Amino acid sequence: MKQYFIIGALILSNVIFLLLYIGALSTDHQASANEKEEREITKGEKQGKTEKGSEESLSQDKEKFIKDTFKTLFDYGNEDYLTRFEVVKGEVSKDVIQTLNGMGGGEVPKVKFQNNVKGIKVYVASSPPDKENTKDVLVYMTSSYEIEGSTPSERHQLFRAGVKTKNDGYIITALESYGYIQPVSQS
Repeated sequence: MKQYFIIGALILSNVIFLLLYIGALSTDHQASANEKEEREITKGEKQGKTEKGSEESLSQDKEKFIKDTFKTLFDYGNEDYLTRFEVVKGEVSKDVIQTLNGMGGGEVPKVKFQNNVKGIKVYVASSPPDKENTKDVLVYMTSSYEIEGSTPSERHQLFRAGVKTKNDGYIITALESYGYIQPVSQS
């Protein structure tokens, strides 16, 4: 009788080990299936981000439009102080032109002055276009300002501009100046 008990215990332990082995195999299979699914999801997310990134990236013609318009608006002297607003009609909304023209007083100052744009960098804001399909961009502009032949002072300005696509190009519908920035360099 003792022999049957030992044989039964051995058979039972083999069955338990067999069940544990089958369980381990199914767990490994499930884990590898989960890993494969995660890889596919990650791959899909990367493709989505790439597609979204290309949508959010600034097209070369839109970037050129923004740079050209800012150069026209902010590269001026006594001669073209007021006429620059006429040049950008149709490229900048009337509200923006009125705001910029009002900031300068609407008259050419009597002193000799010159503002030269030295560089413009355009960055796309990560926010999606609003209901009017206006996309926000940040514009970092470096310029030098000279009054009455004095040594030009370098200025750095940051703007937020709303750029809307229209049939024949683009239009700047909003413009906010975040003021002058004094860069700090650290080595």
